[in-house]
Amino acid sequence: MFQPFRSLQQVCGWDCAINLSKPKQLKKSDVLTKADYIKILQRNVNTIVREIDKDFNCISCGQKRDKYHAGHYYHAGGHSWLRFNLLNIWKQCDYCNTHLSGNIAHYHKSLENLNVIDRLERELTIHRNLKLSIEDLKDALANIKHAKREWKRVYKSKITNDERIGVRIWFNQLIGIYK
Repeated sequence: MFQPFRSLQQVCGWDCAINLSKPKQLKKSDVLTKADYIKILQRNVNTIVREIDKDFNCISCGQKRDKYHAGHYYHAGGHSWLRFNLLNIWKQCDYCNTHLSGNIAHYHKSLENLNVIDRLERELTIHRNLKLSIEDLKDALANIKHAKREWKRVYKSKITNDERIGVRIWFNQLIGIYK
């Protein structure tokens, strides 16, 4: 058992010092998987959605609530190619998203009123074969950090209902997944 002779002593001899100075091998748990990158990117996209829609009520019921989610119109499980598309994700109250399974009928009506539904359906077919690699996800993460800084620099006041559609399109372009 090694007992340090001095308070700053970390090793018992030369062999231990050499071993301590070698770069450590990454463990499998230290390497991020594609699923990890998807979760991180989704969390960042959801943050952007909440920021864009912070001055608006729930997209489905139109009410002001205490807790909000970033609710997908086309669910990420069945439409994975649209999971990061901001035209597909809007601020939705916890009740509509969780207890009413998205409250899709009212969600659809709100998107129709915003004239987004046709554009979203085009996005659905255009990007149907979209497959993202880990490199694509890493690039999107780097782009989203830049996009967040741009958002804070450009948008300092409330946005209108029409502007939030343009902002979503702008973010989609900056993130770089939906070209």
